[in-house]
Amino acid sequence: MKNIMEYNGYRAAIEYDKDDELYVGTVIGINDSISFHGQNIRELKQHFKNNVDNYVDLCKKFGKQPEKRI
Repeated sequence: MKNIMEYNGYRAAIEYDKDDELYVGTVIGINDSISFHGQNIRELKQHFKNNVDNYVDLCKKFGKQPEKRI
């Protein structure tokens, strides 16, 4: 299974890892690395939102413009 999830201008490719029984997501279209996982879709969405928000906050803290390419 492979799908795309979107949040706040970021897109992530979603796959299901049957060995670990987890949904795994990776933000696409940027040079920085943002990945996340969840045991179900609800958890996956929350981790995606949290990681994107943390990324944006961290960039601001260090004076870097967060990448965003949709």
